[in-house]
Amino acid sequence: MATPAPSDPDLARALRLLARASHGRAAVTLRALPRVLPASHLVTGDELLLRVPAARAADARALDGSVVAYEANGTEVIGTVTVTDPNAEPISLRLTPRLAP
Repeated sequence: MATPAPSDPDLARALRLLARASHGRAAVTLRALPRVLPASHLVTGDELLLRVPAARAADARALDGSVVAYEANGTEVIGTVTVTDPNAEPISLRLTPRLAP
């Protein structure tokens, strides 16, 4: 369920800009090693739904509850992801952004 639009103007602007793009990259750490996961995305209110390719599904499943940075077309947000359905492929992650640097 989507919550009201963010009160932080920078975050609200970042979400508006991300809505214009269809794909980007999630920067994460897995087992203390940096990784970049390609993803398509959909902005839903104040959240993003990320779809990670099936080839990277195992990495994406391991991110449940992690903090990630997501970037598309030069716009970045940082927040926490949750796996929406661990058995689905491609895997979907719900990103709740908290910061737009």
